[in-house]
Amino acid sequence: MPKADLRSWSTTAVSNSDVEGINLAEDWASANMNNSIRAIMAELKVWFNYGVTRYQTKAVNFTIDATDNDTAETSDIHSVFVCTAALTATLPAAATATADFSVFIINRSTGLVTIDGNAAETINGRTTITLGIGDSCLLVCDGTSWYALGLSDWTMLGKATASASASIVFTNASVFAAEFDVLMIELVEILPATDNVSFRVRVSEDGGATYKAGVSDYKEHRAETTSAATTYAASAGANSLIGLGSSLGNAATEGYSGILYLFKPSGTTQHKKFRLHANYIDNAATPNTVNVDGAASYVLSAAAINALEFAMGSGNIASGVVRVWGHRLDT
Repeated sequence: MPKADLRSWSTTAVSNSDVEGINLAEDWASANMNNSIRAIMAELKVWFNYGVTRYQTKAVNFTIDATDNDTAETSDIHSVFVCTAALTATLPAAATATADFSVFIINRSTGLVTIDGNAAETINGRTTITLGIGDSCLLVCDGTSWYALGLSDWTMLGKATASASASIVFTNASVFAAEFDVLMIELVEILPATDNVSFRVRVSEDGGATYKAGVSDYKEHRAETTSAATTYAASAGANSLIGLGSSLGNAATEGYSGILYLFKPSGTTQHKKFRLHANYIDNAATPNTVNVDGAASYVLSAAAINALEFAMGSGNIASGVVRVWGHRLDT
């Protein structure tokens, strides 16, 4: 078989009988000497290019090229792709890439980057994986499948900043994908526009078209204890929402901060469970710090959750930041 490229060359000298089909036998034509040297130089140049890391910036969907063409040298092997927008990067067929192919992908956008295997081929056993905001990974092919190395256990899947907002919503399907078994939601300096209001969250099963608000869609238990050693009326039992706080003050120095966990949002077997740890400053004449500790479940159905809505009991969210982090099942 002709030695089509450097990968087909042998470490046994006598087995190297040609270069790209150019005969190297002792009775070779005189022209074969020049042609074989030229072919070797071309091969070495291709492999030199393969060994050089190439930096590429991407802002739209793209397919990684594994073409092994000595003339065009179009292969993306060893390339670094910096994604500056939410997009999908499609991998080449593993058989085309072969077992020595690797690329590095960085998400420098404010959205999510999806890495999609060719056809039904997998990456870490999944047909797609998600790179969160600021995340990156090395993708390595074994000739049959792909492996993503260096993925973060926790990755940022979304961020929203309130500014006189009626609500803060997260509706990107990738945020709620089966790839992530726990969501950690950071609620940072959430300030209501109206004084003495409650703060809540509701879920959606239809991507945010509607949010569940039936009188018994949720079961919760929440205790709010103030720095004045008093307790606001604790919430327990059925509710039309998941309460996060009951009496938020709206002075610039007040507001709400905490962490809300959501477990297995993509599951369809059990009711979805939440855990809350937070504190806020209330609206008392002499403001108190209020410790909030709670647990809740969405009990209307066991269907997957694919959107969340945060809002005040009345009025807008004047300011604040909400960040959603996903815990990856396999890294």
